[in-house]
Amino acid sequence: MPEFSALVIQHVRRWKNFDAFGTNSDEAEGLLDSIAESLVPKLQELSLVDTGFTQSTKGPFGGQTCQLRRIKLRSNIVPWNSATLSNLLVLDVSDFIWHGPSTNQVDVILRASPALVELTLQEFS
Repeated sequence: MPEFSALVIQHVRRWKNFDAFGTNSDEAEGLLDSIAESLVPKLQELSLVDTGFTQSTKGPFGGQTCQLRRIKLRSNIVPWNSATLSNLLVLDVSDFIWHGPSTNQVDVILRASPALVELTLQEFS
């Protein structure tokens, strides 16, 4: 997998969309961590569903996703104060029973995305 990861990482700067679904193996998590630590300046859509991804500092891509407009998160631990969660058009957050955003964090996210046109909040506390 390290060889595959190295190959994939070379191309992240041109991606507009990144989807990861159910990749819970150690190798897949290593790849996700490597991608998340990379700069992905053209990324517009991000979907992390049941990946086991846990980014606990600045969030995916270190908050450096200027063009990110759509995010779908399901069962992934992310920092709810990340700059990644701003300037969004669509936010879909579900299955965060233990690690969901607080009311204050939801307020900050909504204020940081004044053009938000679609919001899904499901199964979180």
